[in-house]
Amino acid sequence: MNNNIMKFAVDSDVKGILKKIGSYENIVAGKIECTICQQLLTLQNLQIIYKNKENDYSFVCDNPYCIEQYLESKKDI
Repeated sequence: MNNNIMKFAVDSDVKGILKKIGSYENIVAGKIECTICQQLLTLQNLQIIYKNKENDYSFVCDNPYCIEQYLESKKDI
């Protein structure tokens, strides 16, 4: 069974998702960085939320380069 399912959320869901996973306050406070470029994330530039190898949540910003790098890393999975 393949557990690598990509899920999508609309903007109105992001706040709720971040609250559910316990990351909302840290995003709003500017304490979370993009895992690719280390840019501080905001509700406006957050593009991807995923579980990493340590089973923690990681985040990717809306920079096209970062999105491409994330997608490339998932090709072989």
